[in-house]
Parts: sequence; C-alpha cells; structure tokens
Amino acid sequence: MAQAHGKIILIGEHAVVHYTPAIVLPVFDAYVEVHVEASESDYIDSSFFKGNLKDIPNIYQALHMLIIKLKQDLMINQVKITIDPHIPVAAGMGASAAIASAITQAMFQYTKTPLSQETLQTYINFSEKIAHGSPSGIDVEGVLSHQPLIFQKETMSERITSKLNGYLLIVYSGIKGSTKDAITRVKTYLDSQGNQIIQDMKDSINQTIRAYKNTDIQSVGLQLERYQSYLKTLGLSHSILDKMIEDAYHFGSLGAKLSGGGLGGCMIALFDDYNKMVQLKEHYNNKGYHPSFVVDLSK
Repeated sequence: MAQAHGKIILIGEHAVVHYTPAIVLPVFDAYVEVHVEASESDYIDSSFFKGNLKDIPNIYQALHMLIIKLKQDLMINQVKITIDPHIPVAAGMGASAAIASAITQAMFQYTKTPLSQETLQTYINFSEKIAHGSPSGIDVEGVLSHQPLIFQKETMSERITSKLNGYLLIVYSGIKGSTKDAITRVKTYLDSQGNQIIQDMKDSINQTIRAYKNTDIQSVGLQLERYQSYLKTLGLSHSILDKMIEDAYHFGSLGAKLSGGGLGGCMIALFDDYNKMVQLKEHYNNKGYHPSFVVDLSK
C-alpha cells in the first residue's frame, strides 16, 4: 500500500510556462491510496474504472503505460491494483501525478525493491508526459514536496521556510477544467495583445514571494486578488468561480483566486482568521461545492 498527496498552486499558473516563478503548496488531506496484490489477471479497481487493464479506456493511457512499464521493469506477474482517490480530477490539484506516485511506490513495495526519490520522479514524469504532452513539472514537484516551493521551469526549486500565520481554503467548483482550452485562450490573447500581461503577472508573483518570505499575509492576499484579475483578463475564469471568489471576500478572505488551468477547477481563499475560514467552508458545503481542503500555512 502507498499514498501520495496532491498540490495546489498559490500563484503563478500559466505565467510559469514563460519561465516565471510560481508558488506551489503540498495538500496533505487531498491524497491517493493504492493497494497492489497478486491476482489471476491484471485488474484495476477504482472509482473511475473497474476491469481488466487491457480494457482500460484510452483516456487513461498514461496510467496504462505506467503500469505496463512498472510490471516490465520490476518483473511483476498479474496484479490487482486498487486506486482510491481522495482528490478531485481535472481540478489543478495534481491528481494524475499523485496517482502515478502512489502506484509507483506501491509496485516497488510489492516487489520489496528500494525506491529512491530520483527514480520515483522519473516514473511520475514518464506518466505525466503521456498525460499532458509537455508538462511544466510543477505537479511532479508539488506531489513530491512536503514544504511550500518556489518552482521555476528548468531551475532548481527553492523551499520556502517562512511560515504564514493563516490558512488557505481550497474548494472544488464541481466543474472540470480544461488545460488544453485554457492554453489556447492564453495564446490567442497574447497573439493579439502582446506579452505585457505576462510581465505584470511576473511582477505580482515576485511581490508575493517577497511577502511570503517576510510573513506578510496581508500583502500575499492583495497579490492573489491582483493575479486573479490577470487570469480573468485572459479569459480563464468562470461565472461560478467568480461568484465563489465574491463569497470569499464577503466572509473576510484576504485574497482569493482560481488555481490551476482555469475554466473550472478550484478556488482558493486566504484567511488569517480560522473561524471565518470555517464559516466560508460550511457556506460552500451547503451550496454543494465539495470536496474542500485546508492548508495550515503556519506549519
């Protein structure tokens, strides 16, 4: 058995493709659990697919190819793989990377083979490239890290050791985002309007990094609000996300925005007051928005 946690982008989505930094946080209560046991045939048991591995739909090709590769590399016979995800899919929380991580760890445990972090990362990258084509790598870094990170493409990630005296509430909108459509929208905007917005986003990200390192939670909140305005200008928000963000401010959030590719997925809201955050969490739950997760930024 093995588990792997998800991740959330605090700030930097889309701009990160243009080699700007981004802040990514591990989310420990959003996780995937995988069990591997001997079986008469290769069988997948999960909420999204139950059946023989050979019959898995093409939409799960990355998962299929990863399992085949692990079976070949570790010389594993037929197995039943039970995948229990406690993390929304297509929500910007690194579900596919977390699933790949948990499966890899479980398969190595099954064969009692030592697994280094570097080898684990190689297998997750193998799966992510099949799933996403040319991923930035932020999901892989996020699901492997136990600390907040400053991620930058093709650069060594930097751990953030500063603590913020506050909480980040993450709530799934119930709408699956489409990274492919979002990337197309960004490209269309940049082709017609130029790259100035990327420079503005970069400035907002850098100010957020400085504020985070200085434990200035108020300034972090202001930058989240600013960055959301850029994401909205790029056409990446959604009417439901906009209303969720409006509600967050009504309940006293310091800053709120979408997180991930956009056009759906998750909304994040920053708080320095635990009770206000819980009230908003209950408000969303009553409206049918779930699951939700909380990151304690002081730990």
